[in-house]
Amino acid sequence: KIGALVTKIPGIDFTDITDAAKAYFDCVNDNGGINGRPIAYDSQDDGLDPQKGSALATRFANDSSVVAMVGDASFVSCGIAQPIYAPANLYSITGVGVPRSCFFSANLAPLNAGPRLSMVSQAQYFVEKQGVKSIASVGSLLPEIGDWVNGGLTAYAARAGIDVPYKSLAPLPVKDANSIAVKIGGAKPDAYIAAFPGPDNASLLKSAQQQGLQQIGRAHV
Repeated sequence: KIGALVTKIPGIDFTDITDAAKAYFDCVNDNGGINGRPIAYDSQDDGLDPQKGSALATRFANDSSVVAMVGDASFVSCGIAQPIYAPANLYSITGVGVPRSCFFSANLAPLNAGPRLSMVSQAQYFVEKQGVKSIASVGSLLPEIGDWVNGGLTAYAARAGIDVPYKSLAPLPVKDANSIAVKIGGAKPDAYIAAFPGPDNASLLKSAQQQGLQQIGRAHV
């Protein structure tokens, strides 16, 4: 048995990761399993609900037949799962880590760089390849995400000697992308970086274009 905690709500759907893991495990099973033993893969949606995530993590940890977690992808479950997985000696090869705790938990190993390093690397590209002198940033107001992600840009900006004229965090899903685009435009940055989920980034970029900000360098994380 292998488990996974995944988030699937409108605007945030990480189930392509668990679908890919399942497809791989199905292929392994079609070819005889592991030493003749098939893999039973069980992915569960935490619904972006910490209480549900805790209950699911507890269920997996209490099941001694679960040998590992593979493909975890959640906005809320890393910090919840770590203290539950640890006593059970349960480890997760995490498909996508988003909150800070995903990258600072001994029992979780995310395969991605995460939104903080992604934002910093995008800022480095803007500064080193495009010569920008100021970058604005917007992101989600979720715990362990917004301030942590923006903090990476702030630290990099201080070292690189660039200005951050506008920083903002918004709850998900983003309901008024137009007002965010207006405020970005008012700050007049050379570039801006949006660290929202894909659909919210798309809404922001559309609003930015409508506000005439298409000449500003833009990227999403």
